[in-house]
Amino acid sequence: MPASVRERNDLENVPEEPRHWRLCANKARKEWRLRDERTGDLWHVNGYVGLMHLNWFDGGSHLFHDGVVKINGSGEAVFWEGDTSFSDVCPLDG
Repeated sequence: MPASVRERNDLENVPEEPRHWRLCANKARKEWRLRDERTGDLWHVNGYVGLMHLNWFDGGSHLFHDGVVKINGSGEAVFWEGDTSFSDVCPLDG
């Protein structure tokens, strides 16, 4: 796990190769935080769509996704499975 978190504002540069992602709610800002667990890079997103794993054992509720994340036109993190059936259900154009 990285030693520090680096906040980023460039949603267009969220890496599209498989990673270990953590998503958690930022209640004060009424948004979601998307964190790349390898680098500590953190983006603020408007929501999420897709398959994930919920973990309550680490002291809070976090959603995890091992794989690719893409950002759609609405600023939502799409936990991408890469198959066409999923893209038909959740188009990336928002």
